[in-house]
Amino acid sequence: MKTKNVQRTPIEKYLTEKHGFFKKMLEITQEQKKVLEKKDMEQFKRYVEEVSMIISKIEEIDQRFQTIREAWESGKQSVPPEEKERIRLLSGEIQGTIEQIMKLQPWQMEQLAEEKKLLEKELVTFRRDQKGYGSYEKTQNTARFLDIKK
Repeated sequence: MKTKNVQRTPIEKYLTEKHGFFKKMLEITQEQKKVLEKKDMEQFKRYVEEVSMIISKIEEIDQRFQTIREAWESGKQSVPPEEKERIRLLSGEIQGTIEQIMKLQPWQMEQLAEEKKLLEKELVTFRRDQKGYGSYEKTQNTARFLDIKK
């Protein structure tokens, strides 16, 4: 069986590259969930930085392909049906990947809020203990009663 070698258009190249970035972001988001469950905040921070870099790359390719996107949007009607279908499928895959990412993020936000509450409680306890120790230390250095014999 012969397979048809399809030439990819610039808009398809753009969407394929963009989809690759979103798939990588999904992988990282899934890893972030595991890391949050283990309460490894250092690794979570590294993943947040990676996601930030991916977002920058997506913005960069959006800029780089802006003229191609505009040409596609203005000349949509003159595109052959098979090309329209390929682009529609690629767009659907990107949308599905973004939806998967969005489903994971609320859970992460809940976990982070819970971690924040625990940290705040620990901080309050630490401050209270620190004040208590500070007053104890002050009382040791000053004499309260003087027993003066005459």
